[in-house]
Amino acid sequence: MTTVFGVVQGTPKVTVQTADGHVGVATVKDGFYAYRRVEQSPWPGPIPGAVVRFRNPGQGEYVAAHR
Repeated sequence: MTTVFGVVQGTPKVTVQTADGHVGVATVKDGFYAYRRVEQSPWPGPIPGAVVRFRNPGQGEYVAAHR
């Protein structure tokens, strides 16, 4: 299972790209974002990295976090 969460300002669109190439959209509510993905089989090795991108309406997309 891949879980990514954090604090946001406003209500941006938050996308998460995991190391295996999957891209998903996080849920944004009450100043927080959360993303969870359940893989079909266990990940072989260390926890995969994830890149979190924020996009506010009328503004460019930027990388908010990388783990």
